[in-house]
Amino acid sequence: MPEILALPDGADAARVRAFVSATLRGHELGPCAARLAAALAADTELHFNGRPCQVDLYFAREALRITVTAILPEVPSPRPPDHQEPRPMDVVLSEGVMYGSSVSMRDGTSAVWVELPWGAP
Repeated sequence: MPEILALPDGADAARVRAFVSATLRGHELGPCAARLAAALAADTELHFNGRPCQVDLYFAREALRITVTAILPEVPSPRPPDHQEPRPMDVVLSEGVMYGSSVSMRDGTSAVWVELPWGAP
């Protein structure tokens, strides 16, 4: 059963980090998971500024999976500048963990996710 955080006003990285930290308090993956979840939220907010979001946190296939899902706008928003440094996803890329993204036109959502196997840093 996943732990879920609804964010009707957009992906707030600080709120997401606090949610993951509180949910995983005392767990070995807690600090790394909170840092990566905040990066996913920051990346989501960069692309879908203020769109309603949801964070799902659950254990799957011997790994912790964190997913940030945003409701797609009816009209595409302007592309964010590519030169932003550091980019929010740089945190995820530097950890060497499995990550990905998906878009569902049927559901009207865009999601980014990361999986941390047991024993992750």
